[in-house]
Amino acid sequence: MASDLGAPSCDVCKDLEAYSLRISMTQLSESVKRGCEPCQLLQRGIHHFVPDVDKIKQLEIFVDSALFLTLRDHGNEAIGTVELYSLPGKPVVWPKIGPARHVSADSSSDECVMLAKKWLSGCIASHEHCRRSWVPTLPTRVIQVGTTQAETKLRITRRGERGEYAALSHCWGGSDPITTTSATLEQRKSQLSFGPSSRTFGDAVDFTRRLGIPYLWIDSLCIIQDSNEDWAAEAARMSQVYNSATVTISAASATDSSSGLFPQQDERRTRNISVEIPCRGPDGTMTGAYARFRHGDALSTDKSVHSSKPVGATKLQSRGWVLQEDLLSPRMLHFTNEELSWTCATFARCECKIRPTLPFPNPYRAGLGAKRKESNNTSLCAMLNLQWPHLVMDFTRRQLTHESDRMPALAGLAGWTEQQTDDQYMAGLWMKDGEYQLLWYRDKSDEISRPPTRFTHPYAPSWSWASISGPISYDRRWPIEQDSLSHHPATGSDSVQPLFKLCGHWEILNGLNIYGPVQHATLYLLSMVLPVTFDVERGLWCPDRPMQDLDPGGLKVNIDVPSEMPAAWDDVTARSYVFILAARRRGRGMTIVSMQAVCLLARRMTRADDMPLLEQSVKQGLDVRPDNAFQRVGMVRGAGSIDCWEKAADLLGLIYLL
Repeated sequence: MASDLGAPSCDVCKDLEAYSLRISMTQLSESVKRGCEPCQLLQRGIHHFVPDVDKIKQLEIFVDSALFLTLRDHGNEAIGTVELYSLPGKPVVWPKIGPARHVSADSSSDECVMLAKKWLSGCIASHEHCRRSWVPTLPTRVIQVGTTQAETKLRITRRGERGEYAALSHCWGGSDPITTTSATLEQRKSQLSFGPSSRTFGDAVDFTRRLGIPYLWIDSLCIIQDSNEDWAAEAARMSQVYNSATVTISAASATDSSSGLFPQQDERRTRNISVEIPCRGPDGTMTGAYARFRHGDALSTDKSVHSSKPVGATKLQSRGWVLQEDLLSPRMLHFTNEELSWTCATFARCECKIRPTLPFPNPYRAGLGAKRKESNNTSLCAMLNLQWPHLVMDFTRRQLTHESDRMPALAGLAGWTEQQTDDQYMAGLWMKDGEYQLLWYRDKSDEISRPPTRFTHPYAPSWSWASISGPISYDRRWPIEQDSLSHHPATGSDSVQPLFKLCGHWEILNGLNIYGPVQHATLYLLSMVLPVTFDVERGLWCPDRPMQDLDPGGLKVNIDVPSEMPAAWDDVTARSYVFILAARRRGRGMTIVSMQAVCLLARRMTRADDMPLLEQSVKQGLDVRPDNAFQRVGMVRGAGSIDCWEKAADLLGLIYLL
């Protein structure tokens, strides 16, 4: 490059030929004074977005098609990133300032439709991990988008009928969108029209039509909303609906169904301000490079969209139902306030960048609905078991309009997992990893705004996290997990290693959704049990027999539902509570032996209202009695050493949790 320009190479910017480079602002300023043209370009790009350059100590140059300048302050903290790019087909004299796209102010524009079609067709044609050899079976009902709005209507599909369709992931919000009920079903089959309260639906139909896809699935229209039977049956099919869709359209910018699919144009403009900087092209004629500011790390793989403003979580991402829609969809087209973006099993793409990135690993997305169930699926099953507790932590921090959706909103993920593996679903937990997954506990951080409650029977057994409302957490498992997840509650390097043995499971369903609420469920396991009494006056749980290193004052007790705490002495004099040894705390940060034991706090089922549950288990041939049947009450840490447990506790044989 230096010889082509007829000027000596710059020791500061290296004539922008390096793929990575660090430059101090002092060096840049001095080089600009010496007349270095590339350094002048860098300085102009920075000045547009950070006028007070005294804040900047140095910049880091790296190339990813376009050229990025990460700006760092005097404390070495990142201020942000300036992207320098050229337009496709209009190169500049410095090749490292490569091509990128302007972000359209209107995501419904023909340019955005063409880009989305390009991403979709490219994925279908060339992505090995996304390709399928069959046409999916259509859901029970779909919206026929037609060629005009007048031809749009609800269609009842024939059993086994196949076809390509899109699905919509959206937030209902506080609006009152068009729905299908028993009374309106026939009308919807004649024609669908979308008023202001259903603007998001109308936009999604229009975009689906422009993509060339004949059908669209929207939950509020394709499920009969006033039919509990239809709702339960369709909720159980969610895994197939989303995992088989040609593409899922995510209304990520919409706060409710009246907001529309396409973000406000002013919003997109303010998040994608770009300025043109005149410079020379390869042939010496004048052309333009462009600069825009990118908040945070512009190359971060955990962000699929980029903006000059902070990119926060959308309202859609806060909804519980959306978790499985996002994970199960093989291809997703996201309409965000920042830009149009794409995710599939092969690539993550965005409107502004030419080059794709690798998506965040997601075993649920791969396969496009094709079953991968094999005799040797140990690896897949283990991977899904490792992920499940983290999904539960994420899911229970999201919002549900109806708390009773706690189990149905994960039914799709549960159904997909059971189809792909030989594992058994147990009311929110998995049999093969049950010992660890039973070690959930209530996260107290949100109990002021959302005090936890126990769901009214029948819904979920006491040993399942799904039996209570509010956020759930897990400690790291032993061996220590290496990943870092946003809702990971563990501190230091401590972790837990299960000690009890899960022996079996039995349940009666509560409805048509086999992954939804249950009528009755019993777990049986092997472990040691220590009878305890709650001292109401001192507020302490005390063992009923001497235990050398168990200090009642040092116990860390986490009650699942605080309102279930014993409030009167009469409730505990009959030795109705026990600690069930569940796990050992281990790790470099855990050095006190007497704090090793982790227990389930449980109540013996000796009350009169417990008898119907016991009788149901007995009818199934289980040896369930008041002295070996328990309901979970909470989690206890620091319950003595394992050696002392072996000397002081009872080994009852099989323990039944209901």
